[in-house]
Amino acid sequence: AQQDAIQTEEIKAHTNDNIVFKSRFNTNSAFLDTTANTLTIGQSVATQSTYELQVNGDILVKGANQYGSMYNEDRYGTITPIGPTQPHGKHYGPITANGVSAYTFSGLGDNPTLTLFRGETYAFNLNASGHPFVIKTVAGTGTGNIYNEGTTNQGVEQGYMFFTVPLDAPDTLYYQCVAHSAMVGTINVTDRLNSFRTSGSLVTGFTSGFANADIARFYWNLPEAGDYMLYSVLRTYLWSTTGFIKCRLFNNTTGSAIAGTDRMMFEVQNQAMAFNVMSTPVWKVTVGAASTIYLQLNATTAAAGIQDDFNGYNEQGWMRVH
Repeated sequence: AQQDAIQTEEIKAHTNDNIVFKSRFNTNSAFLDTTANTLTIGQSVATQSTYELQVNGDILVKGANQYGSMYNEDRYGTITPIGPTQPHGKHYGPITANGVSAYTFSGLGDNPTLTLFRGETYAFNLNASGHPFVIKTVAGTGTGNIYNEGTTNQGVEQGYMFFTVPLDAPDTLYYQCVAHSAMVGTINVTDRLNSFRTSGSLVTGFTSGFANADIARFYWNLPEAGDYMLYSVLRTYLWSTTGFIKCRLFNNTTGSAIAGTDRMMFEVQNQAMAFNVMSTPVWKVTVGAASTIYLQLNATTAAAGIQDDFNGYNEQGWMRVH
């Protein structure tokens, strides 16, 4: 119902009732819509999708937008997502628009490929009016294939979007401008802990100094710059002789051995011995970019090496620590 003045102190509405407050001097209406037990406050029925709650000109709540996000906006145009401050492991931005050809990430350039870790929260600081920033399962313009799980403020143009990567997130996602197809980049999603086992034959013959072990089996692919813990579980052996075998790490991306990574796995002096022993060297390394790390070996005798069979398999792994 409509009236020029409200005389009561309390207004009650039932489901599917609308209460309309109409100005004598303006044809626009503010309304309360209680459809489906949901209270919606808007400017008019026609603009319900962009409803606002205002106090003295400050917009307290404005949303939800077409991407399913809620956000606050003050009188100066500052936009922030609704809810408490989001803790985040990494901050990207400012992210601006290079015309309609790319998103430009500060320090990373145009449309960089990103690596995100499951379970971590990331902040994207957008300064790109006219270029709604969304995460998708399939690259392309429009609002199809949007990946909303774990996101806050999807579709933002000015302000922050947060993304907590679900533990079941697919290995590949995309960030995309809804309006421009060229403004797109790949997001590689990985676990913070990665381990693998590759079986093979004996690895021997490192008596001339350090050299790469089998690079198809003993390696670590580190997805981005940062600090990592690397480990190996190695079935080392010595047959009826004396001597030692030791290992170290070699960064194939930079083309150099990593200082301080030498590890002695065993050493036998004076009396010949024959044995298998499990060695578990661990390293903490820092890389400045995505890197491939190889295991290198050095031995005093060809009778010392690494063995791999059903009696003991070898395994490598890494964990991102920062």
